[in-house]
Amino acid sequence: MVAEQIMSDVVPALKPKDYCNTALSWMEVFKISHLPVVYNQNYHGLISDTMIYDANAFDVPVESLKKNYINAQVEPHQHILEIINLFHKFSLTALPVVKNEKIFKGLITLPTLIESLSELFAADSPGSIIILEMHANDYSLSQIAQIVESNEARILACYVTNITDSMRMRVTLKVNKEDLTSILRTFERYEYEVSASYSEDDKMDDVIKDRFDSFMQYLDI
Repeated sequence: MVAEQIMSDVVPALKPKDYCNTALSWMEVFKISHLPVVYNQNYHGLISDTMIYDANAFDVPVESLKKNYINAQVEPHQHILEIINLFHKFSLTALPVVKNEKIFKGLITLPTLIESLSELFAADSPGSIIILEMHANDYSLSQIAQIVESNEARILACYVTNITDSMRMRVTLKVNKEDLTSILRTFERYEYEVSASYSEDDKMDDVIKDRFDSFMQYLDI
């Protein structure tokens, strides 16, 4: 999944002569705190609501704050993980997609990013959740996949988080099987520590939301 696939076609770009009050109004409508400034398809930078309030600049064009523009952008071909990094690095709610460093192509907003992440993690697909804990040196995705597939299932999504202040890690799997009995027994036979598993829809929704919220908290967006 790359930038040009997750652009929003709803949020407009500001022109340099647009007033800061207009920018704030649009930010409120679209529930974001950043907007791109574009003229003749050329991207000039990002303006934020904080920037406007700090400068006490309301009845003036946004170009009056151009020295404070945030220089953040992503190329159309860049991967979603690179996009997440930029959202985190600049604490953004919107990120322009720019071709050849200046041609504005569109905007990725935080809601569209979260929707894409949900799709990436197969949050809406039927199945079950398995959470494993292990030492970092024991991690082998190929073996984990082999165990799942040997029980006539497949992994829909997998992500890894490090456990703070330790050499251990937590591996969260989404598999396309409701009955986890045989898979869990095989993990135990291979001496994997299964810290949790969820099969019922209501519990699955809770764990997906919990893991997703933790991921968003890690990104601080």
